[in-house]
Amino acid sequence: MFDVHCLSAGCHGAASQAAGLVLDAGVSYDNLVDVAPTSPVAGAQGLLRVIPGDPEQSYLFVKLVNPGPALGSRMPLGQPPLAVDQIDLVRSWILAGAPAPSAASAAAH
Repeated sequence: MFDVHCLSAGCHGAASQAAGLVLDAGVSYDNLVDVAPTSPVAGAQGLLRVIPGDPEQSYLFVKLVNPGPALGSRMPLGQPPLAVDQIDLVRSWILAGAPAPSAASAAAH
């Protein structure tokens, strides 16, 4: 999902690093889980990029569903919102504790 919506738009790859976030394979997990966002507003609200088990306090999830004016634009920027099933997939992953990808699944992507 990151490949299609976050990297192909040129936003969160190693070259652009929008908001200091790189979502390339092999580094995306470590750049998301339990990491403070660069947004001072999000930080002041106690959000982390992904808080395992808590999608509503995970900046990634908030930016996908409805960030509101204080937190900026909905992601993916300049593209249609993600489909409901894609948002549900992110939410389910976070609710499940944001498990790290296995070596086999990481190699497949």
